[in-house]
Amino acid sequence: MGTHPVRKELRTVHRLLSASRAAYEVAGERARNAELRGLLFSLSSGRLLMLRELEGELERLKGMKPLERSLRLREAIKRKWMTVCAVLTVAGDRELLRECERGERYTVDLLRALLQLPELRNGTREMLRRMEQDIARNLDDIFLLESGSLGFA
Repeated sequence: MGTHPVRKELRTVHRLLSASRAAYEVAGERARNAELRGLLFSLSSGRLLMLRELEGELERLKGMKPLERSLRLREAIKRKWMTVCAVLTVAGDRELLRECERGERYTVDLLRALLQLPELRNGTREMLRRMEQDIARNLDDIFLLESGSLGFA
């Protein structure tokens, strides 16, 4: 597969990951439960690693004409994370955990949709697949915490 431009999609993912990193950081400061606080800070630091890798990929694609995407997708992402951020800043621990799960599911769904684009370079596809797998593992951690396996019940 050639190197087709996907910068706009990657910038959309970058904005989503950046917003969720900040939201998880703020939520971690507000969480009362120690395990939840640890999970939120872990999610935030994991996002930072993903952002660095994504920035490297954007740099490699620099100068390529971006593929046009629907404004509706970008606006939907922005609205979703504005809602999640608002809840994360005022919610109790259980609500924080539910919003983390919703946010992670949303991010996994977005990454899976992007992975379907035939225009992706193999390296970009692998990077997005790793991110999707990492976030899917985050969902497992959230489920464990939610189910009480980590003392949250």
